[in-house]
Amino acid sequence: MAGFKINFTGVDPLSKIFNSFKSTLAQDVGNNLQQMGLRFQALAMKATPVDFGPLRASITTESQGMQTVVGTALEYATFVEYGTSKMEARHVEGTQSRILGTGPFAYAMEQFKAGVKNGAKEIAKDVENRFSMQKLRGFKMPKLF
Repeated sequence: MAGFKINFTGVDPLSKIFNSFKSTLAQDVGNNLQQMGLRFQALAMKATPVDFGPLRASITTESQGMQTVVGTALEYATFVEYGTSKMEARHVEGTQSRILGTGPFAYAMEQFKAGVKNGAKEIAKDVENRFSMQKLRGFKMPKLF
């Protein structure tokens, strides 16, 4: 039977290197995502209107692995965010004056978008640093951003 054989040299050592720091890399990315979540939480809390304070105090950030969730379990948060037939959505800007039309999470997301690019660059820099720490001769990290 005719055939051919292809050998990839250097793949095993490279694979071992990737596996050795995969969990550390995932942890770095997870930590950066958690920091980004905490920044978003702070913006959402700052934009939340306050009568008595439970809504603002209920906004939390939960991180697990490479996932971060910012939110609240209070049912009436939906009404503040999206409004009702009798009340428009509202958020707070600057001097605590209430602005109608946009909820606190939507407003916080508008403010957060500029910082997301910087956060993604931080994650990319951590990945690049992990590769350079391994001193992979001849390996060039692709430009992520």
